Amino acid sequence: MILGDIYSRIAVQSGLENVYEFSDVIPYCFSDAFVDVIRLPKSENNRTPFYMDEILPLAVTADVSINKENNVGKYDLSDIDRLSYLVNVESSISNAIKYKYLDLDLFNDVYINNSYVTKENVGYWTRFGEFIRIMNFDDSKSANVSIVYVLNPDLDDWIATYNFINAGYGLGFISAVIDVAVQKLIDIAKRRI
Repeated sequence: MILGDIYSRIAVQSGLENVYEFSDVIPYCFSDAFVDVIRLPKSENNRTPFYMDEILPLAVTADVSINKENNVGKYDLSDIDRLSYLVNVESSISNAIKYKYLDLDLFNDVYINNSYVTKENVGYWTRFGEFIRIMNFDDSKSANVSIVYVLNPDLDDWIATYNFINAGYGLGFISAVIDVAVQKLIDIAKRRI
């Protein structure tokens, strides 16, 4: 599906009689919708993007070793260009720790009172600004983990003939983005009346 065709589809599906007046905002509606749909989680308890299998050009898994002190380590995210969404921290193949996401307050509570910890093979992670913090109680000096994240698209690649399907995006994902973009366009049209 080519970008120019996507813009035309958004215009047509909007049903706006005066859609030509809004043609300048269609690219913004599409790029905003693209990022919104990337961030849709599978469920309230699963941070994995709903369309993870259809956004593979933007999905990254990085294997890292994180030094720990007092069972806690941190990893700097600031070197990741275009970071959109942090999905998960997973154990490397070499260990069996299952990492669970906690918000920062709960993460700190677990650290202060580790009686919350129910199993030896459980670890926790949270995001604190430009850092990921991990915690596990295996008493090792480092943790080998895989950090799963999603990048923002490189909008400089998006020329009128850019083909999203050939670039590796799924049709279901692009269709969902178009639906959200159409709604954004309609909302803009209502505000301009």
